Amino acid sequence: MSIYETHTVKEGRLPFVFHDLSYKRGQDNVRSNWHENLELLYIISGVAQVTSNEKKVTVSAGELAVINANHIHFLQTVKDVRVIVLIVDRSFCLANHFDTDTVCFKPHVCDCDIGTLFTHIIEEYKDENTPYRIPLLRARILMVLALLLSRHIDTDRATSGTSHHISSIKLALGYIHAEYTRALTLDEVAAVAGLSKYYFTREFSKVTGMSFITYLNAFRCEKAKSLLLEKKGSIENVAYALGFSSASYFNRIFKRFVGMRPSDYIAEQLRGPEATYTVV
Repeated sequence: MSIYETHTVKEGRLPFVFHDLSYKRGQDNVRSNWHENLELLYIISGVAQVTSNEKKVTVSAGELAVINANHIHFLQTVKDVRVIVLIVDRSFCLANHFDTDTVCFKPHVCDCDIGTLFTHIIEEYKDENTPYRIPLLRARILMVLALLLSRHIDTDRATSGTSHHISSIKLALGYIHAEYTRALTLDEVAAVAGLSKYYFTREFSKVTGMSFITYLNAFRCEKAKSLLLEKKGSIENVAYALGFSSASYFNRIFKRFVGMRPSDYIAEQLRGPEATYTVV
């Protein structure tokens, strides 16, 4: 599976993806990803640290984190956080005469006018009976973009292109996501990235916020969640299918990243979780 994400919009007249997500402290997005669309993370409550192409910003309630096009990014919680995720399809931007591929916004935005617009966007997105909902939402999101363009262009960062080491880490992440069921080694993945083991170790940690083995195990645990619920085999079979050397090691790693043993996770999900967490 590639970490390059594609997005499917629910309504053709609204070329946007909208999520209202909640994360507990420590329940972080462990899958670094990137995509061609602009992504806006508006914090309703709590505090999160967002990393995008190595740049880390701490964002609190009423503030906005901006994920520029094709930037590797992930979110970590500092306090329990509720975040509105708005992903704007590139086609909408192109239709309004600017290209997210050639514009770079500041990664951290504090703007009361944008906050007010997000308040309206949240209400109107959820209430499908709002009069003139489609034109109102399109107009408000376009105004958010206009304010970003007029007030929050990042002139200190490159507006196009990707540095060599970022491209190398993207190759490594794609390889991990495709080959995670095997016994991957640091040497092997560094070679795929075209970097020395020591340089790769440093750059991988800077871009993803994790060491190679931590990222690999965290990603395997994310995959394990769905396999455990499919009931296609025992916990031991799931462990081996994901590349773990033993069921006991899988149990230990799963508890470290998920907070409970695989058997407890299955029982909790069958009872019905109180909240569903989605990748940002």
